Amino acid sequence: MAEKQKRAKLREEVKEIKEAAKQPGSLIHELELDDWNLNFSLGDDGVSGTLFLPETWPNGIYKVLDHHGMREIGRGLLRHMLDKIIVAYAQDVGKEPIPRFPGLVEAPEADALSKQASQLDIGEDFVPTGSGLDLQKAMPVMDAVRKVKAVFGDRSAGVMIVGGGDHILRFRIDTSFIDADTAKIWGVHYNVPIIIEIKLIAPHFLQSSKRPDTEIYQCATTDLSMNLNAEKLKFTLSWQLEQRLRENLTWPIKGDPGEFFCQLLLFMQDKVKHATKYCMICDKTLEYVGLKPAVCNSPLCEYSHTQYGLGEDVSQFMHHNPEVVDMLVCLTGAAATGDLKRFNPFPNGVEAKIAKGKGQFETVGFMTGEKMDQKNGTFVHEVIQMIPAMKKLLEYSSSTDLKEYLDTIHPLCFPLLRWIITSNRVHLELVPKEKQMKEITTPYQFVLRSSTPEKEKKFVAERAKQGSFFAFHGSALSNWHCILRIGLKNYSNTEFMSCGAAYGQGIYMAPNSSTSFGYSGSGISPWKNSEICQTSTTCLALCEVINAGYTPNPHYVVPQEDHVNTRFFFLFSGSGSVSVDASSLSVPDLSATSRADAPATEAPKKPGKRK
Repeated sequence: MAEKQKRAKLREEVKEIKEAAKQPGSLIHELELDDWNLNFSLGDDGVSGTLFLPETWPNGIYKVLDHHGMREIGRGLLRHMLDKIIVAYAQDVGKEPIPRFPGLVEAPEADALSKQASQLDIGEDFVPTGSGLDLQKAMPVMDAVRKVKAVFGDRSAGVMIVGGGDHILRFRIDTSFIDADTAKIWGVHYNVPIIIEIKLIAPHFLQSSKRPDTEIYQCATTDLSMNLNAEKLKFTLSWQLEQRLRENLTWPIKGDPGEFFCQLLLFMQDKVKHATKYCMICDKTLEYVGLKPAVCNSPLCEYSHTQYGLGEDVSQFMHHNPEVVDMLVCLTGAAATGDLKRFNPFPNGVEAKIAKGKGQFETVGFMTGEKMDQKNGTFVHEVIQMIPAMKKLLEYSSSTDLKEYLDTIHPLCFPLLRWIITSNRVHLELVPKEKQMKEITTPYQFVLRSSTPEKEKKFVAERAKQGSFFAFHGSALSNWHCILRIGLKNYSNTEFMSCGAAYGQGIYMAPNSSTSFGYSGSGISPWKNSEICQTSTTCLALCEVINAGYTPNPHYVVPQEDHVNTRFFFLFSGSGSVSVDASSLSVPDLSATSRADAPATEAPKKPGKRK
């Protein structure tokens, strides 16, 4: 309904209400419309009040401010809300409620729908704005919603009826399990529920042969029967979740609709909770689960991921994290010159087309061989050398402009740069200068988070039982591309082992940084245009380890991967190195709840251990 028509209808209804309020014994007086608010007074003593109409009038919830204070009084027709106010006041003063508004004028179709809804005990599941709708035909929808509510709670589901009688089913997924840090990393609005919306077309509803339209968004509104268009929030995971919803919304429904929607909601809850466990494209379980959503190693999925533009926006991410991007490019360049079996994942799905004459194109990529199954690390390194320095890349404010510029250098520059950023599965963030560890002599100190919420929760629970300590992990520069995508793994006595297992099988760490430096080595210049990586560059990770009886002899050897959590990453450029005990570090607390102004926390009484 257009704004002008709505106001005209409202003025007409208020005019009729004023006429009814003139009858003898009326308890309501001085009705005046002020924009979308209706002012009034009650009784002989002139108790004043205001009825606040919802922005979505004639739909939505009304609020009233009177001698009882501010409160919600429900939804429905304007005169019905005034009737509630009059009845409540009449009970307060012991008088007959006059006038009674339900019989004021002939009931329009909306009144008939309200009456049917009342008879069917539908309650506030509906906003009856359709016309000519026989709600009896919609009873299977109502039954399904009631069943979902019975299983998941009253706020888990709702229905809005729109023009023509179409039903919009909505289901709510709680996101309170996602902590503030993970929400930021996942691109999810913190502590805001995810809403699944399914539009059922009248008059067939569940019996329609056409698959219904769907939408997934976030919305803080608790009333799922309202018009939510103005409150919908898109988020990074929405594309991935919408694909899973469409794939599993079998139509028409076979069997009990209520059971179907309960199972669908359970399925979607799992997809949210384990968003990083499955490939964003094909939904297969990933071999390695990181903190960020990712795709599997299938060339088709990697190609689709690039074509759909999923994951981080390249230009935006660079402007917020220039040092991180510089470092990621360097580490990929180092992997390209090292042992290719450790170059995992490899950009095997990254391709581009090069013009070869009029109307002819050649597809180029990083795979070679007759079956295109051999990694060409040399070519990856060559293309990385073509990528300009960060200072130049930051001149472009949009990914479109950046791609257009890089395409003039080589058509694989932008796809490779984008792949390097989006394939990274951990969260890296430069530690603010004022919170950096003074014992670590490099300005390139990064927060490094790799655990999923589920793994982090288990780690924290185990830490509460046994405590924890910090230790360093060093590895060759060419290995870090892989570590940042699949995590620290126990590769002892496997083909991926790089430094032996003389002290047993497990993840090797050291209490002192100098020991870990010995395992880091120095790579050749991995990217000639890097602004932070010089010819001699080494990297260390600071890990938190569950104190399960591990002692350095001279290394910590931890066979259980779940007992190790990466916390910080240090890049030493040039010949710089440092000898420091992990137990003596002033480790800053950079969680979302303390990041704003928390000072560095000195080591506890038992050095390097957390209780």
